[in-house]
Amino acid sequence: MLFNSKINSTPWFLIFYFGILLLLLSCRSTNTTNSRNLMSNQQQVTHLDYTDGNGNNYYIGQNELIYKPIEVHESSSGVYSGGQPAQIPLDPSQYAQLIKQVQGMETATNTHIQNRPKGSGAFSIYHNGSTKSKTQFIVRPNNQLLKAWNNTLKQLLQKP
Repeated sequence: MLFNSKINSTPWFLIFYFGILLLLLSCRSTNTTNSRNLMSNQQQVTHLDYTDGNGNNYYIGQNELIYKPIEVHESSSGVYSGGQPAQIPLDPSQYAQLIKQVQGMETATNTHIQNRPKGSGAFSIYHNGSTKSKTQFIVRPNNQLLKAWNNTLKQLLQKP
């Protein structure tokens, strides 16, 4: 008899649909929160150090890229030089692009290796300005992500 009357059944369906709507909205807000957390994690990267496959060192900060090339007396061959040192300013969009590329390599764990052979790339990502809070990984040589990364750095260093 409870469901025979339109008056008695209407509130039940309204409550049911309202409950479903609340459930969907709560899931949506959770996803938004997770997206914000991911963005804040990206902003927490304060700088990174990178050593390329020839032993050249790069410091990438929020405002600058510093290139410290290997010198002839430091190279394993005794003849290789990484060229001239450089320090160039980075704007926020360039820094964001570099961090995005590094995070792509960080998440591509199938490209990570334990040892550091010639041609590989070694990364140290520092969080919150701390030298203790960091993520480190090595990317295997001849990897497409690493090649794209090296090309990006090369282009930045060639700008006047």
